[in-house]
Amino acid sequence: MNMIKVLLGADIFLILSGLAWLLLIPSFNLSAFNRPLPSTFLGMLVLLFGIYKGLQLRRTFLRIKSQS
Repeated sequence: MNMIKVLLGADIFLILSGLAWLLLIPSFNLSAFNRPLPSTFLGMLVLLFGIYKGLQLRRTFLRIKSQS
């Protein structure tokens, strides 16, 4: 259960990082492969990845809870 709490904390950090990229620094331009990359795109990727991992973590937690 302690590991799930750590993973939940990491997931919350991912979601908050994605929101920070979207809300706090929306006009910051990055470059990837010699092309401009808007920070909103990066923020959306991090946010969606955090939500996806949160759903996986919830499913795992429910599976462990039902076994014990």
